[in-house]
Amino acid sequence: MNVCELRVGLTATKDQRLPHSYGIEIHDSLFKLIRSKHLTFFDDIATQYQNSFSVSRVRVEEPNEKDPYSLARGEEAYFKIYSGDCKLIETFEGNMDSGDALNFFGLEFNISTLDYQEISLENRSLLPNPIPLAFVTPTVLLDGKETCSFPNVRPFINSLIANWNHWFPQDLYDEHETEELIANTKIVQAQGTVQGAPFWNDTFVHGWRGSVKYAIEDYDERHSLLFRLGSFSGVGLGTTAGFGRYRFYWKIKH
Repeated sequence: MNVCELRVGLTATKDQRLPHSYGIEIHDSLFKLIRSKHLTFFDDIATQYQNSFSVSRVRVEEPNEKDPYSLARGEEAYFKIYSGDCKLIETFEGNMDSGDALNFFGLEFNISTLDYQEISLENRSLLPNPIPLAFVTPTVLLDGKETCSFPNVRPFINSLIANWNHWFPQDLYDEHETEELIANTKIVQAQGTVQGAPFWNDTFVHGWRGSVKYAIEDYDERHSLLFRLGSFSGVGLGTTAGFGRYRFYWKIKH
């Protein structure tokens, strides 16, 4: 099982400072660029592929220790696009070029590099159980029809499995497996805050940022793979705009 990654390198066209590392403006700028290049592909990613890829937060390539979010003209930043569908990522790459403009948060960048790779989720050691996650951008989950700003077990597992089933349809989780995993999972530690962030159409969402440990009874490799996928797919709302990103917060051997 592979996750395909496109690393989009950015060059600042003027001195500027990132106000956020995530947000709908990243999504909108990327979609605007794709729409200008290939209208049919734009329609596809806006509809049938919307849940089949995610976009990371924006990172400064070599951050200044005193002001890690500042960028002088000519300095580099990047973000990444992920999917379980390698042809989809290759199509993204084919519709982006060095020199293309991407503007978000009132900042101006040109694309400098496009680097594609495939990342295997298999043949790695099991993640530790409990699994320690650090939610690094606001995470908003759906609990039924209501939004949930804390990664409670059911909405969190439901989101993970929905992403798994979109990214790896050849190896679906069924309803029984989903309910069994929810019943066997509990939160053993959580620390963090709820943070407001701008979302679509000038609305705000309130999402969780902090650390959570999930303990799983009858833990096995399939569960480890599921949580590894989540570090690429994100969870909850806005995963094509850098929301819902988590990482493992102690070093994991690959």
